[in-house]
Amino acid sequence: MPGLYFNVEQFFDVGRLELRDRACFLGLATIVSGLLTIGAAMLANPWFDVWEGALSDMGKVNLPTAWIFNAGLIITSLVGAGFTYCLVQTFRDTYMLVAAGIYLTSMAHLALIGLFPEGTAPHWTLSYEYFLMMYVTFFVYGFGFFLIGLRGHGVAAFSIGVLGLLLSAIISWPSTAVLELFNVAVIGGWYLVVTHAVSRSDFLREKP
Repeated sequence: MPGLYFNVEQFFDVGRLELRDRACFLGLATIVSGLLTIGAAMLANPWFDVWEGALSDMGKVNLPTAWIFNAGLIITSLVGAGFTYCLVQTFRDTYMLVAAGIYLTSMAHLALIGLFPEGTAPHWTLSYEYFLMMYVTFFVYGFGFFLIGLRGHGVAAFSIGVLGLLLSAIISWPSTAVLELFNVAVIGGWYLVVTHAVSRSDFLREKP
């Protein structure tokens, strides 16, 4: 990929990396953890129809397999929270530190969705707030990338946010689950943009 500065062999040689370098792997790991959570929950709940209902149906109260979905959300949120360390160590100006705080707040909401599953009073409020906070994160980081000279990444982050919101609003989605899966893909795109922005900052540079 053009502009990808870090050494590929070193990228996979995790044993040689420092703590903050390792934390930068957690953005991609968050994507994987989220997808594994959804996949495992679907396998454990063959009754679930993605064209009906919501993903949270697989974690609703009193469902014997609910722990798979809910624990997966909590684990994914912890992995995502770990990525914050990479962000604050890479982008150290005040604005980007505030952006990292907003992102971390969204991860807290994801954990709370797992702690308060479908069937509890705060569940749907937490779910809406999680997706809202992630979109705020897209735009805040998009502007931040412009401020630090990563204009291409700024455009990408803004585009992901605008496209995600626009398509979420104008398409007549067959179910909440399909809409959620679309937004999971949008969030995954943001992680890819930010991970590449980290590499452009020459953070994972070759060590002697």
